[in-house]
Amino acid sequence: EIINKYATEQRALSVQELRDTASMFGGHFIKERLQYGLYGLYPKYRVYIEPLSIFQGMVGHALVVATLQNDRGSLSDKLCEQLWPHLCGMFSPWLAPYFTRHLAEPTAAWIQQLTDDRSVLPPWIVADSGHANKMAAMFVECIRFVLDTLPAASSNMLSCVWQFYVTNFAHNSIKDYILGVMHSNFISLPWQRFFPSLQDVDLMLKVVDQYLPDCHTFLGAVFIEVPWYTWVAHTATTQESSRAHGALLHLLIKLANEPNVRQTAKITSLLLESQQFAWQLVDCSSYESVINWFVMSYDPRVILQLPGEDWSNIDVAALDLLEMAAGYSPKVTHFHSTTLRKRQMFVRASVK
Repeated sequence: EIINKYATEQRALSVQELRDTASMFGGHFIKERLQYGLYGLYPKYRVYIEPLSIFQGMVGHALVVATLQNDRGSLSDKLCEQLWPHLCGMFSPWLAPYFTRHLAEPTAAWIQQLTDDRSVLPPWIVADSGHANKMAAMFVECIRFVLDTLPAASSNMLSCVWQFYVTNFAHNSIKDYILGVMHSNFISLPWQRFFPSLQDVDLMLKVVDQYLPDCHTFLGAVFIEVPWYTWVAHTATTQESSRAHGALLHLLIKLANEPNVRQTAKITSLLLESQQFAWQLVDCSSYESVINWFVMSYDPRVILQLPGEDWSNIDVAALDLLEMAAGYSPKVTHFHSTTLRKRQMFVRASVK
């Protein structure tokens, strides 16, 4: 609240001065990280984390207000595009792992000697997770302030967060203690306001198709909050509608089998609701990869649904969805040119 009050009342710094301050901080700590940061910045700045995180939070919040006041006539998405690079640049040195092959500048020689066999420099070690959590929490508070101040930019900002997350954290070389800090903070954002672009959906597919259990857990928690019914209605009018439906079917079936997703009632209702989507747009090649994965991964008892057996409503809903997507149900009134092939795939999968 104090930071919010400062942001709305301060007049000492102009929007450009705030941008310069954010850039200066980000640039300085990037250099520090490359020079000293074998284990991130925390070993050197541990005792200063509280004031540093608060100061960066003050700059971030003030920058949001100043940007809004400076560009009153601009669209929210444009304001978001102005804000994100500065917020991200200021907090990234504290939170993002550094992949050595992607660094624009080399690390110090002593770091290179110690990291010959490592492709990633972690942003912190286990012992510094508490300090990192303070910085991550302040980063999220800045993001939340943008979402509260510019509600119309919510989806754009959350898209930036999602892309930042996948780029930096959806890798098998990232340790679980790092993911734990980032997940616990990022999941607190209002993902029900997220309206993913096709690029965002492609990144979801990229995550779900790798063996990244912790990332799957986070993605599942985000996925079930997204208003997919509205999203599908919007994409139905675009040229990419077929690809969008294929990707969504893939995500629905795979994520519905994730343990944490199965613990929520939302996935069953989402699977049932999604039966109404335009699955006739999905071609047989997209359908085949999904149905084959279903055969390998789901409990085969769902096909028989014998009385007295303990089978899952989620599995039944997933099977029903695949039946609809195959055009094998009498409820289906629209068909793809490859519907016959999809029906054959569904029958073959059921027999398997």
